[in-house]
Amino acid sequence: MEKRVLLAVFLSFLVLFVYQSLFAPPPPQERPSPGAAMPPTTASPGQSPAVAAAPVAGREIPPAEEEPQVDAPETLTADTERRDIVVETTGVRAVFSNQGAELRSWRLKGYLDQNGEPLELVPADVPRDLGRPFDLQLDDPALTRRLSEALFEPSATGLNLEGGRPGTLTFEYRDAAGLHARKTFAFDPGTSPFLVTFTATVANGAETLNPTIVWGPGIGDGRNISGRSFYQPARAILFRDGKVARLDTGDLETEPRYEGTFPFAGVEDHYFLSAEVSERRKTLEFTPLTFPGPAGASNGEQHLVAYTLRYAEAPAEGKFFFGPKDFDVLHTI
Repeated sequence: MEKRVLLAVFLSFLVLFVYQSLFAPPPPQERPSPGAAMPPTTASPGQSPAVAAAPVAGREIPPAEEEPQVDAPETLTADTERRDIVVETTGVRAVFSNQGAELRSWRLKGYLDQNGEPLELVPADVPRDLGRPFDLQLDDPALTRRLSEALFEPSATGLNLEGGRPGTLTFEYRDAAGLHARKTFAFDPGTSPFLVTFTATVANGAETLNPTIVWGPGIGDGRNISGRSFYQPARAILFRDGKVARLDTGDLETEPRYEGTFPFAGVEDHYFLSAEVSERRKTLEFTPLTFPGPAGASNGEQHLVAYTLRYAEAPAEGKFFFGPKDFDVLHTI
């Protein structure tokens, strides 16, 4: 009996010895201590050095090199500081910023808001990155950003056209990298007080660019400020196929983009209209927007519609109407 037990124990040790010799994993290699030199890594054929030099446990990875900062190009034609330029007519007080040469305010003197002030058609409390009237977008985002941040040189510090005479305001920017932009706003308040003719020319070196014109969120502040039982929030409007099409949020979410020759197209609310007026072929893209009302306001959310416009061919030139939907006014366009 004892011999059998001893034989069984001997056979068990023999089996364990054979198993460890044939199947057990090799002992772990000693890990180098921090700061110890690492053996060089050699890339195998067809493998890039970057892959072959992947981080190894315990190896200190050097910090990634920062991308070099690209200096803004030297300006050749530009203003020296940010400023506003005011254009006064009998019917409108318009405020332009030389940063981006954009429209910041368009107030109708003959129409008052709930505070008894001239009615504002350009929303003031929405993010600037959503665009403001007469911003320009280019196919290259870097060029778009440069134009948006550029301090354009204005042709005047302000215009007083209250006597009804015509006037022109021009903004120009040029830099040493070859970007050159000019925006011109022509007013003729004696003929149509709410109409402005806009022309934009943009070149990058010898290449003439065809920019997209931005209106941004509009029209008005998009709130039912007087608590009227009937209230029409902003919606897109365009004249096509011989009739007026009015497009609400549902229509624009389904089909935001429209291309064709529209005698007028833009955004309206119940009483006022922002529209481009020309027979030129163009592409329009509308974006419905909803913002929470200001803190403490009792008139709820803002419902606005932003739009952009691009002509089929350069130059970017057209007439823009910002005013009341009044027949006596509209027939002068």
